[in-house]
Amino acid sequence: MVEGTAEVFEWIYSVQVQGKDAANTADQALFNMQTGALRSRLTLTQLTDAGSTKVRGGYGTARFVAFVLAQRNGTEDLLEYFAVLGQTKDRDVAFEKVFGLSFDKFEADFERIRRDFTAAKEYVKGQ
Repeated sequence: MVEGTAEVFEWIYSVQVQGKDAANTADQALFNMQTGALRSRLTLTQLTDAGSTKVRGGYGTARFVAFVLAQRNGTEDLLEYFAVLGQTKDRDVAFEKVFGLSFDKFEADFERIRRDFTAAKEYVKGQ
């Protein structure tokens, strides 16, 4: 997920710099990033176990995860996740502490939103 985060922050910054309404461009960005995640059949756990996003669709999946979390929870929580992860060295603990749900629950949700654009739109809106 680390690799995809930089591109997510770049998108957010470019929208702000250009003075665009983030809500007007978010659906297109969500679609574009979801498309990249569709190239991988690996679950998030398998991607973590692989230790690299160099597997087919790995980078796109990591970027989509970061985008979904930033849109749903805010960029501050995404940064906080990495801070807590650095302190705890435990993905599951950091994820639950920052995002308020288990990684396993998110992974189950992610498999649905990776494949269903309507579900992804609803998810980032907190529904």
